[in-house]
Amino acid sequence: MDIIELKQRGLTLDKLLAFLAVARAGSVVQAAGGVESRRSLMSRQIGELEGALGADLFIRKGKSLQITSAGKELALLTASYLDELEALSARFSGDKGILKIGAGAAVLEAMVYPAIRNLRRTLPDYRFEFVPDSTEGIVRQLHDGGLDVGIVRSSFEDSSVVRRPCGTMKFVLVGRRDFDSNLPDWSVMQFLTRIPMALIRGDGSLVTTLHEMAKAAGADLVPTCFADTFGHVKQLLLWGQPGGLLPAILATDLPRSDFHVLDDQQLIALDRRLDLVIDKRAARVRDRLDGIAQMVARSIRDKEQETAPSMARMVENVSRPS
Repeated sequence: MDIIELKQRGLTLDKLLAFLAVARAGSVVQAAGGVESRRSLMSRQIGELEGALGADLFIRKGKSLQITSAGKELALLTASYLDELEALSARFSGDKGILKIGAGAAVLEAMVYPAIRNLRRTLPDYRFEFVPDSTEGIVRQLHDGGLDVGIVRSSFEDSSVVRRPCGTMKFVLVGRRDFDSNLPDWSVMQFLTRIPMALIRGDGSLVTTLHEMAKAAGADLVPTCFADTFGHVKQLLLWGQPGGLLPAILATDLPRSDFHVLDDQQLIALDRRLDLVIDKRAARVRDRLDGIAQMVARSIRDKEQETAPSMARMVENVSRPS
């Protein structure tokens, strides 16, 4: 069946746009924004599109719609087609368009945002949109074209994506020097058992690992503050919280006269190796996507390397191997 026949059977750009909106929203009601006339139109357009293609694009699950495998393929192709049209138009105007990068909020804060200068230098004609999401949400958005690239832990397994290493998120313990001059030392165990700590809320694996480290020393970890982001943990430290855990890169600009920063071999257990990922099918449809992904990954790795000397100057006791 050629494109002319598909058009004669009812395949139009308007219907593809309606379909993509519903695929991303998860329901016709959400995609229509509660407007009844638009909801009816979109429902009819999707029905006509399914008739033209001879395939079910959605399966109804209660009040929501579950996209089928055929629907997922069409969503990716449609999103890629629209992205390429946008990129073509942008190139004519000297602007290559928007690059959508998805990652967990902590990864964006500690790895991606600090690399913005490198990203702008490497991809000067792009605008960037950063989208916080869970790993599952990132992969889903890659599949339906809602994201161009995503960043996930290297330990996450999914054969539907292409991977590019983009660095390691390392952590340090930070303590205020004015907290307690009677501390015998600034060791990991002193941090975990005697210094009131601020931690990020909701990161189960990170907090669990710290609890296990304290338990191994025969003590209990009792955080006194939980914050929504690492940026908020940093603000708490600046405003007087005695101790906290931060991604290393966020500690590099703390005043050394006021803070002790500990990087220790025991903290390697907290390290998170990260991969930049793209959808395999999208990479086949969009011939420039893999090259762009490699440039994004390199920009993030380069920033990590650029920060290493500053971190070495900030840290006083380092027993972590280089």
